[in-house]
Amino acid sequence: MLSRLRRFIWEELQRLYERYDLNHSDTLDAQEIEVIAREVLKETSRAELDAILFNLLRLGNNGEVSFREFVDFYPYCRRRSS
Repeated sequence: MLSRLRRFIWEELQRLYERYDLNHSDTLDAQEIEVIAREVLKETSRAELDAILFNLLRLGNNGEVSFREFVDFYPYCRRRSS
């Protein structure tokens, strides 16, 4: 049961990631991350957007975020938005 739940969550995150990878580069850049923050997390505060961008892009080290980095960071974003 737990492995099916994990697989479901992984697949949902993969779909979300691919949906917002607008340039199909297999990485998310700052603009794509901001769209996710606004549309999915319903975050509109400039300070919160800046915090998400700073923390997530810092993980990527190159100004872009891989799927794995996104998966690691997404739960943090969800906690901040609730």
